This record gives sequence, structure tokens and C-alpha cells, in this order.
Amino acid sequence: MNPFLKTQIDQLNKLVNDLTRTLEEYDRQLVNAHEAKEAQLRQHWKDERKINALQETLEKIPALDEENSLLKEKNQKSLEHAKQILAYSKALSGAIQE
Repeated sequence: MNPFLKTQIDQLNKLVNDLTRTLEEYDRQLVNAHEAKEAQLRQHWKDERKINALQETLEKIPALDEENSLLKEKNQKSLEHAKQILAYSKALSGAIQE
């Protein structure tokens, strides 16, 4: 074979091999970038769901505070009534024993 032609073919083969390696590396980088993008997207959706849940909870807090205040008031009234009943029971018990 002609030495000049052989040199050209060898150089062409080397360039083809270099191009193949470059394209394979580029393909790996694309796959990695796609996987990273998908992971970030999943994390974004997860964070968005958390934010929405927290916003809903935050919106419910005033109503819960009001309900809590009403329940505390009812409990206080119940306690006062229970104390009155206890006092009446003691008085009645004392009156019956006399």
C-alpha cells in the first residue's frame, strides 16, 4: 500500500475513533443531565406539595384558634358547673345527715 495513503487512512481511523469516544461521552453526559433534571423536577413537585400543605394549614390556623378559644370557654363553664354541683351535693349531703 502506498505509504501516503496508509498514513491518511490511519489518521482518518484515529479521527473516527476520537469522534466515537467524544460522541459516547456526550451521550453519557446527556443521560446524566436528563436524570439530574428528572430528580430536580421530582424534588420540585415534592417541595410544592409541602408548600401547599403548609399554606392550607396556615389558612386553617385562625379558625382553629377560634375553635380552641370556644372549647376553652366551654371547658371553663363545665368546670364551674361541676364545682357548683359538687357544692350542692355536699350541702345536700350535709342537710340529709342532720
